[in-house]
Amino acid sequence: CLNHTATCAMLIVMDTAAVLARNDRYLREFVEAFQICPFARSCRERGGLWREVLDGEGEALFAQLQAALIRLHARRHAHIEVALLIAPGFGDDARGFEALASRLTTAVQDELRQDDAGLAFHVVAFHPHLRGSDEDPWRLVGLLRHTPDPTLQVVRISVLDALKGADAGQTRYVAPEDVHKLDALPRKGLSERIADANLATWRAHGEVLARLLVDVRLPM
Repeated sequence: CLNHTATCAMLIVMDTAAVLARNDRYLREFVEAFQICPFARSCRERGGLWREVLDGEGEALFAQLQAALIRLHARRHAHIEVALLIAPGFGDDARGFEALASRLTTAVQDELRQDDAGLAFHVVAFHPHLRGSDEDPWRLVGLLRHTPDPTLQVVRISVLDALKGADAGQTRYVAPEDVHKLDALPRKGLSERIADANLATWRAHGEVLARLLVDVRLPM
């Protein structure tokens, strides 16, 4: 590579483009098309989504992820609601990636605390080999997070709180004869309703969705 710097740089650019292309397919053909997250498309269209491909491995990757997460706390990035930190070079299994996400959260919290700041984001690991099943809505989550490459989804906590707050005022419709039972009726939160809807979608289109998650990992 020392004698072919331009060629190597081109290969890195092409690899990054391929990683983003795979991620595009996962987001648009899977998450958005099947309403896996009902807010994904609007977030992307209003410019609230930010993506970064990190090329490191091992401790170098951890340092890159930590630096990226710290950068997201800068005031100039206040418009970013969701960030995807994509790590195609991560060489461990899904459980190892989840452990890395946990370690990263702790490290960034400790660093921010030195400046009297707090962690503004919730960090979740996505990986092509996460364990999951369609036995119930919560086990299904592992399958839905089968991104083409290991990815950390970083969601601004204030956005999650705003969604929960808006959901608290949701109107409930009941039959007239059941009005007196309103306070006793079970009420599902937003995350539960999304999880139930995703389970229904998977059970109706599971074979198609499973093939799609494999297909988006393949070269175009």
